[in-house]
Amino acid sequence: MGAPWSSDQGALFFHFLEKLLKSRPFSYHANFITSHHGRFGTIPNFGLKMVSIISNGNKMATKTDNKIYVVDDDPFYLATYDKHLRAQGYTNISCFLSGKDFLEQLTDEPDIVILDHDLGDMTGLDVLKEIKRFNTNIFVIFASARQQPEIATASLKNGAFDYIIKDDNVLEHITSTLSKLFVVQDYLKKKKRNNRFFFFFSLVVATMMIVSFLHDMLRH
Repeated sequence: MGAPWSSDQGALFFHFLEKLLKSRPFSYHANFITSHHGRFGTIPNFGLKMVSIISNGNKMATKTDNKIYVVDDDPFYLATYDKHLRAQGYTNISCFLSGKDFLEQLTDEPDIVILDHDLGDMTGLDVLKEIKRFNTNIFVIFASARQQPEIATASLKNGAFDYIIKDDNVLEHITSTLSKLFVVQDYLKKKKRNNRFFFFFSLVVATMMIVSFLHDMLRH
C-alpha cells in the first residue's frame, strides 16, 4: 500500500490529470489511472472500481446502434426509407403512419427521428415540439415535400437538426444528413464523458487531500 497523499502530491496529480484529459480519450484516462495509481500514493479501491464501471459503461456505440424512428403518413415513403436505412446497416428502425402513433411510443426514447411535416392528424411542427418537450437530446430530421422557407425556418428554430426536401435525391440527402449528425453526436458524447470523468476524479483528489490533511493532524 502506498503512503497517504501530501497536498503537493494531490496538486501535482490534479494538474497532471487536467492536462491528460485535454489530450487523451476517456478510455485512456481510466486505464492509465487504474494501472498507475501506485505512483501517486493510495487511491481507495472504491475509486478504482468506479473508474472501471464508468469506463466499461461508456464504450462508444456504433452509429448503426442508433434507434431511428420514421414518421410519415405515406406508406411508400415509409417503406422506401426503411429499406434504404437497412441497406446502410441500421437495424433498430421503427415506422409510424401518424403523429399520434409515434407520440405514444416516444417514451421508448429514439435517438433519431425522421419526420414528415404533413401527417394528416397533426403537423410535423406539432410533433417536433412534443419531442423537444420530452427530450431535447433527440435528433430530428425533417423530410418534407413542403418547400416553404417559413416551415423550414420554424422547424430549425424549434430544434430540428436539418430540413430536407422530398425530391428524387431524398435518400442521398438522408444519408449525408445522418453523416453530419453523427459527427455532432460523437462530439457531444465525448464531451459528456470527459466532463463526468473530470468531475469524478476532481472529487477523488479533493477527498484524498482532505484524508491526508486529517492524517497529518491526528499524527501531530
